[in-house]
Amino acid sequence: MKKYFFLIVMLLIANFSSFGDEPMTGRFVGDETDGYIQFVSSNMAIFCVSKNGFSESLVPYRIEKNGAMNYLRWGPGYKYSYLVLYSPKICFFFDVDGNNSFIGIQYSDKDHPIVSRISVSENSLLDTAASYHATSELTEGNTFYGASNLGKLIPGYAWVEGDPGQGIGVSIDIKWRQPVLGILISNGYVSLQKPYLFVMNSRVKRIRIKSDNFDFTTNLEDSPNPQSIKLPQAAQSITLEIVDVFPGSKWSDTCINFIMGICSPLDSFFFEKRHDP
Repeated sequence: MKKYFFLIVMLLIANFSSFGDEPMTGRFVGDETDGYIQFVSSNMAIFCVSKNGFSESLVPYRIEKNGAMNYLRWGPGYKYSYLVLYSPKICFFFDVDGNNSFIGIQYSDKDHPIVSRISVSENSLLDTAASYHATSELTEGNTFYGASNLGKLIPGYAWVEGDPGQGIGVSIDIKWRQPVLGILISNGYVSLQKPYLFVMNSRVKRIRIKSDNFDFTTNLEDSPNPQSIKLPQAAQSITLEIVDVFPGSKWSDTCINFIMGICSPLDSFFFEKRHDP
């Protein structure tokens, strides 16, 4: 699996460039090989990343929206760009040329013991599953949009159901390497270079989540940004079933970008969305 590094988000009180209603604020710090990004105003930020040779540079930036996708453009002539998937708790930066991607969560002193242990790998606090199996998967020419794509965290590698309709009733069985207390979902088809594919394909609107000891349904937002769902109790295997969708403007195929497991103690920090009663 491609390696990703977590960023630490140190919150600042300001009203900077925003993703929808959420202001883009703070200092986003990677590990010692990744550098950091610090937003200091609505149009200026300090970038110390591989793109500029890890040189601390105060440079202009701007947020550009293209359909459902947000792009962070920065540097001389705004020549550098990240596709950004953002929520109040977690932020993914995908370099548009496919390299040097970052993942970050909001950081405060009380969270430090948790944040320092987080990575995206086997047996981590934010876990890709041991296996993903779906009752339907799309093959289009030489491209297979299998359920295993749900653990890749690479734009353009979504799971796509292959039923004639919109995939209502299609299910995904997920087995984790350790018990999870919640899941993190990025809805729809996410592409670095073709943001219009998100609205052209269907997205999940309502989903059923069940395991041996629980069974509930919950709504998802019509957004590629990460959405967290708290499980009623820990589970090492779950089944997700599509109940309703946001129809695509061109194709009926329903897509999910990724699904990850949230493990203890990250669950106590993470959730802004809980399951429906």
